[in-house]
Amino acid sequence: MGRLDGCRRSVGVIIPAFNHEQYIEQAIGSVLDQTYHNVELLVVDDASTDATARIAEGLSKRHDFRFVRNEKNLGLNGTLEKGIHLSESSFLSVLASDDWILPTKIEEQMELMTADRLDAIYGTGWSVEDSEVRFIDLGDLETEFANGTILNRLYTDGSHAPLLQSALIRREPLVEMIGERRRFKSDDWVTLIRLVERYKVGFRNKPWFYYRQHDSNTYRNYWLTLPIKTEVISLVSPEQFRAPGMANILRVQAQFLYMDRKSSLAIKFLLASMMLSPSLSGWIKLVAQLCWKMARRGFRKLAGLV
Repeated sequence: MGRLDGCRRSVGVIIPAFNHEQYIEQAIGSVLDQTYHNVELLVVDDASTDATARIAEGLSKRHDFRFVRNEKNLGLNGTLEKGIHLSESSFLSVLASDDWILPTKIEEQMELMTADRLDAIYGTGWSVEDSEVRFIDLGDLETEFANGTILNRLYTDGSHAPLLQSALIRREPLVEMIGERRRFKSDDWVTLIRLVERYKVGFRNKPWFYYRQHDSNTYRNYWLTLPIKTEVISLVSPEQFRAPGMANILRVQAQFLYMDRKSSLAIKFLLASMMLSPSLSGWIKLVAQLCWKMARRGFRKLAGLV
């Protein structure tokens, strides 16, 4: 698994790992179980303080893949960059150490990359929270990718963009993205924008991975992510997309505040959003999303999950 067999179309899977002792074995196992056989697995531990490194190193000896441990914590992007440079493969995929991929992910994506002559292919996945598993439906993006209008969406909305874990990318474009990822903390969103701007990127509304949601996910700290998202709109999006982009960010912030029972502050963000972009369709979509999330919360309470 860690030694390439000489085939030109080798695929590297990089797992940047940090303090996921309860999940790392499942992540590694999902790569070992791929139906595509020419896979180079590389696990880079970012100086974990729990048993993550010990578990990963033990599995590397048993299954013959490469394990590297940072002497000091480099952060996600530093660890990922190290993995990219260490990999010998022509195509690369990134897997978070608390997520896992479906067995046919690489095989199916390589077939699509070859058939459509793509530089990258993105997909979707299953969201896993407690015992609830939910399909992340991004079907509307498939049409926008196909007709070439996807950038209009990405310049204004990163909250419904496909995640990096779903993707397979040629080595050269991903190496080119390293600088962008160093510059912007909302790195996955910016990576997707730049890839679409410069390369041929495909998308399928097909689940290729499981995305585990828990309290340590960055997106849950909505006050932390607010300036990070704002930076993308102000520095990456063209001027004509900035007002609707900021409106979307404020709407999403209001949604988090409302679900966190901070209704008065949520209303203020909603009003600010409406002043920037008074879109009726956007408001209808937001209300529908809030109703759905409230219903899910109610069902989970009834089931004793909250």
